[in-house]
Amino acid sequence: MNLSISSYTVIPDSGWNHFIWFSHQRGAAPKLARGESPPATGQSRVVLVVPVQQLLLTDISIPSRSRQQLLQALPYALEEQLCQEVEALHFALIGREWQRQQVAVTSNALMQQWLQLAEGVGFALYRLVPDLLLLPWREQSWSVVVEGDKGWLRTGRYRGTRLATTQLGALLPALLEAEEASQRPEKIYWYGEPIETDLPESIERVEEPLPPEGVAGLMAGQLAQLPAAVNLLQGRYSRQSGWGRYLRPWRNAALLLLTLMALLMADNLFKRQQLLTQEQALQQQIEQLYRETFPDARNIVNAKLQMERRLANMQQPKAQQGFIDLMALSMPIIAATPGSTLTILRYKQSALEIDLMLESLPTLDRLKQQLQQQGLVMSVQSATSGRSGVNSRIVITMAQE
Repeated sequence: MNLSISSYTVIPDSGWNHFIWFSHQRGAAPKLARGESPPATGQSRVVLVVPVQQLLLTDISIPSRSRQQLLQALPYALEEQLCQEVEALHFALIGREWQRQQVAVTSNALMQQWLQLAEGVGFALYRLVPDLLLLPWREQSWSVVVEGDKGWLRTGRYRGTRLATTQLGALLPALLEAEEASQRPEKIYWYGEPIETDLPESIERVEEPLPPEGVAGLMAGQLAQLPAAVNLLQGRYSRQSGWGRYLRPWRNAALLLLTLMALLMADNLFKRQQLLTQEQALQQQIEQLYRETFPDARNIVNAKLQMERRLANMQQPKAQQGFIDLMALSMPIIAATPGSTLTILRYKQSALEIDLMLESLPTLDRLKQQLQQQGLVMSVQSATSGRSGVNSRIVITMAQE
């Protein structure tokens, strides 16, 4: 990111009515201030940081080098992981790792809300990034950041989650247990308030202090290392670069060059049309084969890509992904339930078994309804009322399609 122009990192503080913002100047540490908005001008580059729990960070392997083809195939390749209609969602390509595309997904409603919020307080956005990816991370390690009742766990370059601090002690050992032995971290770097948790002896816990500005300062200090591709402002939400005004004098020359190229390509159109006809016939044969192989197939957009994805999924173990999906969908709802205390968590046979203290039996019923709205099935193994509330054991699984 070029910091020769005035640049600001803006982080919501206590909701969306007040902000922490950092001014970046070349060769100097970020300067912190608080207020309703930074003193940004039309030439300022503003980076708005948004909470990761309002996004889905995932990856997928699609054998295509064309960005346009990737964006067309993404909604249908990820539809099994999504709870909303693809038309209501925004997809952003944020990187590539281990031959897999890294993807951020959020709703169009949230994107419009964030843009309107920025416009309402007087600044135009240059980047929109998840808070999790602005936290420190090292190879062969995980990072835990704790501030007040907020906790972040970053498990990879593009992976992690947001958790309540009351959940960290119980969930961290369970997450480590779910990892394959070869994928477990060698170290866990812990920033902020210490929380007691049982870690395997093979994993070293390294305590790191937060900067005086807290987690916001930690995020602002990491902005320079964030890859440029990590930006939700893509597609319909992309912002035209300020370089446009410098390129206008060359527009006529560019149009002339494009005209010459069009003339040179004209003699290839006939052969291209012949190849296209052959390709369409081949595509129809592939689609027919796909339908015969997978009779339950629907929403066929690119039969070749979809068949490769299905065959790959049939060969890969899904236990770890199932655990992560259950955690990602259920934990935010449990954490938001008033008076809830998670005491024990187990994962076996594609199900989460949780011992949970709740305020009352109606709270248990509401929890079941909220989980059902996320495509989950909750069964109550036991529920005992006492003076301190309801001591329950529940089992959560994915709803069968």
